[in-house]
Amino acid sequence: MQLTMMSDILFRDVPNPARLREAAARAFDVPVAQVNLRTVGDLDPVDPASRVQLIRQPERLPGDFADRYGLGVEPNLVDQVGPAVDTIAHIIDTVLLTDADDDAEMTLHLPDGTRHTVRLAQDDDDGFRITPEMRRLIDGATRRGSPAAVASE
Repeated sequence: MQLTMMSDILFRDVPNPARLREAAARAFDVPVAQVNLRTVGDLDPVDPASRVQLIRQPERLPGDFADRYGLGVEPNLVDQVGPAVDTIAHIIDTVLLTDADDDAEMTLHLPDGTRHTVRLAQDDDDGFRITPEMRRLIDGATRRGSPAAVASE
């Protein structure tokens, strides 16, 4: 099956690959065996049964979102991408950025499962930094009870 490339996902924290694969499987409601994690340049053949593919960019990005994966899904999963990324952020308890509808905005996915459209500009080094607006949203999500915040209480 041909997968449709949807978006880059920028991670604030470097995810554990096994945990990311499991989170993606839960988020898209597919078996873990149908989630393919790869690194750019990986020469191993892609399993034709893959329904979700996360392709890690090996170079670290400058800024607060240094780890990046490209997300590809089979066509019947395209409409689930936004909610699935929300679920992934919640399951692995991290902050994620994805593309929004225009070039000046990004979508911030928080550990409490919510998402927000934020305006972001890249710094001189092309890195994305957490802005004061984003910090307020992240702090609010923590107060509402991300998995890590609940576990530490």
